[in-house]
Amino acid sequence: EIHEVILSQIEAFANDDRATAWSYAADGIKQRFGSPDVFTNMVALAYPAVHNATAIEFRQRVSHGAYDVQVVRLQGPDGKRWDAYYQMVNGEQGWKIAGVGLKPADPGI
Repeated sequence: EIHEVILSQIEAFANDDRATAWSYAADGIKQRFGSPDVFTNMVALAYPAVHNATAIEFRQRVSHGAYDVQVVRLQGPDGKRWDAYYQMVNGEQGWKIAGVGLKPADPGI
């Protein structure tokens, strides 16, 4: 179900469906940004690889008790690859995205 939530939000960003992208955000994110437009604009500016991902690969998932971290390898619109660390919380309405951290992906050999 976590994969479905993350993919659905990325698809909503790709389709500029701000309300749907917003629906996958946890309450803390909603309180912080206040509206789907403010939230989507922040993601577009601060996280272009999330907002306009051109490739997605699910990696490891680690439980931390109150939340899980799902690592997703993303390719951004500029071709750079990133590891996105999605903090996921499970509540009454299922899994929600509570935050995302990005770091450049290890290019390998």
